[in-house]
Amino acid sequence: MKPIISVVIVNYRVKHFVEQCIFSLESTSRLIPLEIIVVDNYSNDGSIEYLKERFPNIRLIELNENIGFAKANNIAFQFVQGEYVLILNPDTVVSENALPTLINFLKENPNCGIVTPKLIKRDGSIDVACRRSIPTPWIAFTRISGLSLLFPKSKLFGKYNLTYLDENTVSKVGAVSGAFMLLPKSVLEKVGGFDERFFMYGEDLDLCKCVSDIGYDIFYLPEVTSVHYRGESTRRSNIKKEDAFYDAMFLFAEKHYKSWWKGYGILLIRFGVVIAKLFKKIRNLSFLFPLAIDVSIVLFSFFIGYTVKFGSLSIFSIDLRVTVANTILVLLSLFAIGTYTSVGKVQIISALKAGILAAFISATYTFFFLQDYMFSRLIVLVATTTWTILLPLWRLIYQWVLHSKWLRHFTRSVVLIIGTDSLATIVAEKLKELNSDYELAGFVKYKSQSLPLSFKYDPLGDTDELERIIQSERVTDVFFSTGEVSYAEIMKIAHRLAPMNVQFKILSSESPGSAVALLDIEWNTSANWKTTIKKVFRRWGI
Repeated sequence: MKPIISVVIVNYRVKHFVEQCIFSLESTSRLIPLEIIVVDNYSNDGSIEYLKERFPNIRLIELNENIGFAKANNIAFQFVQGEYVLILNPDTVVSENALPTLINFLKENPNCGIVTPKLIKRDGSIDVACRRSIPTPWIAFTRISGLSLLFPKSKLFGKYNLTYLDENTVSKVGAVSGAFMLLPKSVLEKVGGFDERFFMYGEDLDLCKCVSDIGYDIFYLPEVTSVHYRGESTRRSNIKKEDAFYDAMFLFAEKHYKSWWKGYGILLIRFGVVIAKLFKKIRNLSFLFPLAIDVSIVLFSFFIGYTVKFGSLSIFSIDLRVTVANTILVLLSLFAIGTYTSVGKVQIISALKAGILAAFISATYTFFFLQDYMFSRLIVLVATTTWTILLPLWRLIYQWVLHSKWLRHFTRSVVLIIGTDSLATIVAEKLKELNSDYELAGFVKYKSQSLPLSFKYDPLGDTDELERIIQSERVTDVFFSTGEVSYAEIMKIAHRLAPMNVQFKILSSESPGSAVALLDIEWNTSANWKTTIKKVFRRWGI
């Protein structure tokens, strides 16, 4: 049977996510004929062999280099046979009713060139990138500079992601995310596919602009929902996400708005990039935290020096010129050697090198050039010795605490499993093995269905009581088993839980091994200081 929809997925080192994505599509294939084309963008991680073994009926295209999202999709477009083409990210999960509903919408609205559903993230909240405006230089400036984040409900500043619109209302929009784009094959052929100059980011905006330019409308249809885990392939590449985004914005502006205000539009975007990078450095806590400690250590070192020199410390004994000059010297040394950009053991060694360098320079100019400050030599000697020891020492202690079993126990995820099938049991056993990373709160059965005879655990309740259970058990993460709950129902529940500030994951019962693998891969790679703080607050019941 000829497929109605051709699904194109570009994979880059996320084989377990692709597998889950295909499983969700297979649940849809019972309702509507489709073909699946997967392009592997030189993952070099066994993805091809893994997918061939599990899905012999899909078309797999193996590339010998990572040629980017746009080129990889264009290669797949040459093989599509369906009347409609679905451009889909590998880290998405499609609900059973999504494609039939979207196809009906396209048939009822022949002037619709592209349609997308509501996409939700791993915390159940809407992925705002699923509906956007075509970025004029002003809209691009508000997005890049951060004004759209500061004033999301403003029509003036919130146009990039249309955050001022009701997320539950059907809307005609300027653009949608390349994570999920459904369009007639005829429209795709008219615009010629993606512009291959875009490597990553911007190609979806450009395609939407081209579709709009030939007279078609683009719609956001929140009647159906799909999941977008977001950014999984990017995490596994060495590409700098922000730089790639800025480059895409420049390319888009130069292509479509080169004459806008006689070139001042490009200048506006570049100014926005400068502001964005400045704010990023200011709000980068991983940079400010060690900086503050290092300044405190240098000041403490001089406190020790003054105390050794004079026996006690008074305001009259402090030489501000020497103290401030050495503080600046230490910070410059730390920056020059790259201490703030390195991590782990490398950062400890860099801090030691910076401390020694600053101590050598300070001792040199104090002992040989500052003849008027003979009294400061002992102070400088004590201070330089102190900071040389303390700068790497506090980093060593911090790394030890950061990787200690005590901290991992305190910040580990508290997991609630929705499902009482065999997969739920398998996952529970895996969580016990990963005891330092996870704590199992318990199980919840789907609505009021009866328990399997083989299930040996006592559920905490059913899905109608989820909010109460999450609050009382201080849950941080919710795992869904597809053995009992449909994809569509999972997404409804996840979106309902968005205000609870929990993370959710869908585990495919069709592949228990892959579901277990995701526990090790995805959650560990996505850990950062924000999620750690959220887990700490949740554990304290905040």
